[in-house]
Amino acid sequence: MGASKFAGRLRRARLERKMTVRELARRTGYSFGQLSKVENGHARASEMLARQCDAALGLDGKLIASLTEQADGEDPPGEGAVARSGDRYRNWCLSLKVDGASELFRLSDHPGRPLHAPGPPLMRYPAARISAPPEARFGSHAFDAMTALHESTRILGRTASPGVVLPLAISQAHMLRSLARDVRGQDRRRLLALGARVFEHTGWMAQEAGDDSAALWWTDDAVQVAAELGDLDMPRYALIRRALVMYYQRRPARTIDLAGRVLDDSAAAPALRWMAAQRVAQGHALRGDHAASMRALEQAERLRESAGAEAPGHPSLGPAFAPGTTTLITGWCLYDAGRPARAAEALRQGLAAIPADAHRARARFTARLALALAAHHELEEAAACLDEALGHVRRVESATVQADLVELGRVLSRWPGAPVARAVRLRLDEAIHGWSAEED
Repeated sequence: MGASKFAGRLRRARLERKMTVRELARRTGYSFGQLSKVENGHARASEMLARQCDAALGLDGKLIASLTEQADGEDPPGEGAVARSGDRYRNWCLSLKVDGASELFRLSDHPGRPLHAPGPPLMRYPAARISAPPEARFGSHAFDAMTALHESTRILGRTASPGVVLPLAISQAHMLRSLARDVRGQDRRRLLALGARVFEHTGWMAQEAGDDSAALWWTDDAVQVAAELGDLDMPRYALIRRALVMYYQRRPARTIDLAGRVLDDSAAAPALRWMAAQRVAQGHALRGDHAASMRALEQAERLRESAGAEAPGHPSLGPAFAPGTTTLITGWCLYDAGRPARAAEALRQGLAAIPADAHRARARFTARLALALAAHHELEEAAACLDEALGHVRRVESATVQADLVELGRVLSRWPGAPVARAVRLRLDEAIHGWSAEED
């Protein structure tokens, strides 16, 4: 929708409520001049301006819809049918072959080759062959060790960079593929069940590294493996994971649709429906529908109580129940729905329950708290939150958290004359440019 059409919708809604531009400016924190330019069609509204005006005018997402209706259309090319060649995601310096064999390459420094073109292999490792009966070659101790390795990798994923965790996770996936190929019976089922969880976690780390295509590819792999076992939890959880990818792509309708399929599935475990309800709430908030978002969060809390102390879906699937989870997601949704003051209050309360060494979770919600504080013009507190968030982000290097920090820079640009805002933006620019340089 063009700037003039949005301006007309905003002006009509304001006049219908007998609200002046100055009153709208007071309620949203935007200047009188900026709102006047938007209403007159001389400036394009940002998404956050639309969100806060939408909330101030009680429009339940109508203004936000006018900005997002074109961006939230059909699926992008290739979604749901990610190429399965595997080379891009399976081959590192240690090339891991589908048949279980592997080769160790040295990266080429020959002037006639591209920088990362591999030279001749230094070592070759043949694929494992289990010719004896499975029970004679594959014992419970080996399986317990592999399970412990996966759980350790998941713990590491909460505190370290995807660049550290992904090679470990992919190597585990390769190991489990190789073993499961030649094992039969109950041992094969146990290996495949563990493999599905390893593939799912690998997809999560790929998303944290900023590669949505790889994230969906690994998630699809997890679903295929689970299908052989008749495991319905993994396909349901895969829908929740896809919903999260859609959320970060700013596509609320797809977020709600994908997570809603699990939420509406009465046969799904309450813990999976709990996670789905949170994604649905985030989708409604992103669309500006505050009331629908809060209803979904109420449903999430009821499902959490129904699930009790059980782990969501499976001990190795999805996030663990944690104190303050609902409060944190409520704060998250309140910010997206254009209510930054209430969002900051909820996020502060929820963050108090997150352990200090849970770096990925603290990075995620502290960055969101900084966003809420900045949007509410509490710049000093936003600066303090940013300092804490950057400390955690440097440890975990989360692409999804970095997206919030980029948005923080845009929010702070509303106060170009404020010394605190300038200082915070400088620190953000240095951090973001540092991440870009490392990726290059």
